[in-house]
Amino acid sequence: HSRGRLQAVDNGAWAVTILHPEVRSPDGTIWMPSMVMVFHVTRPNQLRGLRPGDMVEFQAARRRGAVMIIDIRKS
Repeated sequence: HSRGRLQAVDNGAWAVTILHPEVRSPDGTIWMPSMVMVFHVTRPNQLRGLRPGDMVEFQAARRRGAVMIIDIRKS
């Protein structure tokens, strides 16, 4: 689980751009330093109601060889 600020939401591409702190999974398979990054989401309905500037909490996991958001919501 991590937090961040939405920079952009792309409903057509099922993607969000998030400014986030360091992200590290408990099992060590995911590690990213603090950065602005584009993430794809696994379900497009997760983007409903999200707008640039929103603070969000999200959960990322490896899907199809990429790090994708499996859950996201306003915090």
